[in-house]
Amino acid sequence: LSDEFPQLDVNSPGSVLRDVLVSPLIMLLEPLKREVEYLRTQQSLANGDALAEEELDALLSNIFSERTEGAFARGSVRVFFNSPVSVGLDPAVSFLTAEGTAFIPEEIAAYTPQDLKRSGSQYYIDVAVRSQEANVLANVPANSIRYVNGIDGAVRVTNYSAMSGGVTTETNEDFLVRAERSLSE
Repeated sequence: LSDEFPQLDVNSPGSVLRDVLVSPLIMLLEPLKREVEYLRTQQSLANGDALAEEELDALLSNIFSERTEGAFARGSVRVFFNSPVSVGLDPAVSFLTAEGTAFIPEEIAAYTPQDLKRSGSQYYIDVAVRSQEANVLANVPANSIRYVNGIDGAVRVTNYSAMSGGVTTETNEDFLVRAERSLSE
């Protein structure tokens, strides 16, 4: 106003125009000013470490970059029994390697004694499993799974083939580096 109408007194404290127009406008625009400042800091990669995964994902989607999502390792575990028994599989059942990598059944299932197959003097079932965590370290080699929790009567367990498909979710730091590299290519 002072540029357009230099004869009006808008800068002096206590002037009518300042009290009626400028002061209320400052109060009304202050939340907008704070929001603009917040958005400015959130739309900056200068502080990439301070951003949550969702915030960084949203920001980098503006340049068409997507985070590499993790994937579970999958495979099959054979569970052996000394005699045919009923077996129930639920999310509480876990299969473990000696290093502690855990696998869980893909599906809830129930097996009757007639469902078990015979191998020599033992009986067995094959269970489709996936890793508990999406991680490349869950791609374990054959015969790595040695322990079972939650199945009564199991005498031993093993995986005759390697688990595969496990991918670790990309960290914020790795995602940011990859996105910056894609911009320079």
